[in-house]
Amino acid sequence: MNENGKQIVAIDGSKEHGAHIISKKGLCPEGMFVRQGYSPVPATNTAIRRMIKETDGGYFEEMRSLEQDLSFEAAQKEFSERNILLGEAQMKTLGIITHDGVYTNLGLPLSGRHF
Repeated sequence: MNENGKQIVAIDGSKEHGAHIISKKGLCPEGMFVRQGYSPVPATNTAIRRMIKETDGGYFEEMRSLEQDLSFEAAQKEFSERNILLGEAQMKTLGIITHDGVYTNLGLPLSGRHF
């Protein structure tokens, strides 16, 4: 756009994109920051879930879990007693882990964690 013979570029920065994540803290308010005005502030759980939904799709079970420190020892023991393998490949097939190794909300109950 030109104004008074000068080239003007307009940038719309109103959306909440560009969240910053502290990798060792993960997707939680202590580990994820969004810009509010000129300052970074911790993202709320609601904001984190909204951003995940925007990138992951619409089904809650398929969305990446905010909890990534999950253990499936009890589930694997139960499966093993029934001669059923519950390894990474099976967890991916069941939708407990995404193809890039991220736990989904579907995995929370099997891990013993609650929503």
